[in-house]
Amino acid sequence: MNRTTGDAASELQLNLTYQHGSGYLAPYFEGLLEGRAIASHCPTCGRKRFPPRPVCPHDRTQTEWSRISGNGVVVSVTSVHTALPFAAAAADFKFVLVAMDETENAVFGRMQTAADDVAAGTRVRLAGLAGELGHPSQAVQFTARSE
Repeated sequence: MNRTTGDAASELQLNLTYQHGSGYLAPYFEGLLEGRAIASHCPTCGRKRFPPRPVCPHDRTQTEWSRISGNGVVVSVTSVHTALPFAAAAADFKFVLVAMDETENAVFGRMQTAADDVAAGTRVRLAGLAGELGHPSQAVQFTARSE
């Protein structure tokens, strides 16, 4: 019973399960699960972006799909012990911001294993999904790449 109002209160736990559609980004998410990098390409200016954009932010042209190498350079690294969204258990992770080769932007992801020794300037490549997946965006996983 709530002492200030006199109202009875009960604790309820609600669970919701639903299918989250990928919509326009379906080719991007399908590629991530398999370790393929699918970017958007502007047919007008030629710029590519990963993650993709439905419309080019430079000239507002509708983009097309384009496969890129999946290679890039780490811009920054953050090491944390946390639980990913929609995941039950906490673990050690290395999150990275990666400037992708062939593109105009950078992508946020994580190293496939927290044991990977990476720092700014490390060459990496997109890897296929490993481990728990709470949301398709969590499939942006990288491994260190030897030159």
